[in-house]
Amino acid sequence: MHIALIAQTGEAVGRGGLPIGDWQFWVATLFALLAGLWLTRKVVPWRRILRRPPRPRGRRATLTLDGVAIEKRKRRGGGGSCCH
Repeated sequence: MHIALIAQTGEAVGRGGLPIGDWQFWVATLFALLAGLWLTRKVVPWRRILRRPPRPRGRRATLTLDGVAIEKRKRRGGGGSCCH
């Protein structure tokens, strides 16, 4: 009887009453799916799930004076010669 109903009306309605033959249903479903993905973009680790390699990180530059590398000094709290 379900197949006869589809043949008579031209509309496909699933067992749950979803209008699967209606184009507006599929457009709204697509928008809802995209909105759900957009909302979870920061929560779900998509790169690990999709197995994309991580973005390459840039190389750190070395501070030099006259071609000689300058070592970093550990910064200590308190009064220094800095005027900030």
